[in-house]
Amino acid sequence: MAWPFSRHSDDASFADIEPHEALRRAKRGQLLIDVRQPSELGSLRVAKAVNVPLGSLHTYMTDLDPEAPVMLLCRTGNRGRRAAKALAAAGFTDVSNVRGGLVAWMRAGLPLRGAKAPKR
Repeated sequence: MAWPFSRHSDDASFADIEPHEALRRAKRGQLLIDVRQPSELGSLRVAKAVNVPLGSLHTYMTDLDPEAPVMLLCRTGNRGRRAAKALAAAGFTDVSNVRGGLVAWMRAGLPLRGAKAPKR
């Protein structure tokens, strides 16, 4: 069985986590930030996610506890990874990127707000 998370090989300051692990953590109250643009959201939203576009993250992070866990989500995982690197560089100590982003979330059949995930 694969671990639900792994340290990113080129940057040990944040972890990549699987969508199921992100959902489990979000249900326990950990912050999940969707860094997609509002125009990208449509009906494909993760219910527990807060939308903070990547370009606004630097302003939003000033209101966060740098020691509290933060998870990042985007469409495919690339912007989430950039956001994770930015938070880690700013001194956040518990940062995770949802591997594969919303695409992987949907493939896993995990719940979305306002839409049904396509069948696998």
